[in-house]
Parts: sequence; structure tokens; C-alpha cells
Amino acid sequence: LLELGRWRNLVVQLYIYEAVKAVNEKRLRSAEGHLNSLENILQGQLPETIDEDAVALAYSKVAHYAYRRSTQDALDWIEQGLRYSPKSTLLLGLKDFYKNR
Repeated sequence: LLELGRWRNLVVQLYIYEAVKAVNEKRLRSAEGHLNSLENILQGQLPETIDEDAVALAYSKVAHYAYRRSTQDALDWIEQGLRYSPKSTLLLGLKDFYKNR
């Protein structure tokens, strides 16, 4: 089913939603798992129908909580998010903030 565009996009949107929800519920490992699954599906290419801002939000939230573990973890999540949303002011701002800490 993931080969079909509509199903793939639906699953991508679901993983984005679940990642944000998991962070809001303070379940970082679950959120990271959702983004890793998202990564496996997208493989570096975001479909045009998926909102870049939603992807950036999910990665920024996970990065923010990963920052509590280490700055490098946060930066790694930000870099992954920038692959899908390279012009995101949210991710670029966080990247600068974490680099200067």
C-alpha cells in the first residue's frame, strides 16, 4: 500500500501527527520512533502534498526534548528535519540556538 501515493501520504501525515502527540505527552522515545518510521518511508524526499511546516514542527519538538540529553542529539534531529524543510525558520533558528549553547 505504501507504493500508492495516497496511502503513503496518509501514513506520513499519521506519523507526523503521532510524533507531535507523543512529544506533547512527554513520550520522547515514542516520538523518536515515529520520526524514524517517517524517515524510512520518505527516504529523504517529502511529497508535495505534505506540509513542510508540519514536518518542521515534529522535528523541532523532538529536537527540543532530545536537547535535554545532549546538544548533539538535538542537532541531529534538526538536520534530519532540514532535509524535508530546508527553509524552515523554526529549525534554522533552533539550530543556531543549540550551536551557540
